[in-house]
Amino acid sequence: MIVWVNGAFGSGKTTLVEELRGRWPEALVFDPEMIGYVLREIVEVPTGDFQDQRLWRRQVAEFAVGLVEEYRRPVLAPMTLVNPAYVDEVSGAERR
Repeated sequence: MIVWVNGAFGSGKTTLVEELRGRWPEALVFDPEMIGYVLREIVEVPTGDFQDQRLWRRQVAEFAVGLVEEYRRPVLAPMTLVNPAYVDEVSGAERR
């Protein structure tokens, strides 16, 4: 199970995930921004927003699914996704 916590910047997504983690100790916390930081170290991100990179969206979905498959534990992911097409792309890949 992947629980994606989406919301406005600064709205408390990380705080909520920390609270959930305390009540759901087997859950893994995955911050999709980490993949963005790695991507920026390797290639230029022309728009400045790594979410605009298709590779970021694909890798985030793959990584979240991989965590669930490999460790058989739920995953909590706090990350703002504003673009509806990106939400569909990431969640669609996770569902498949």
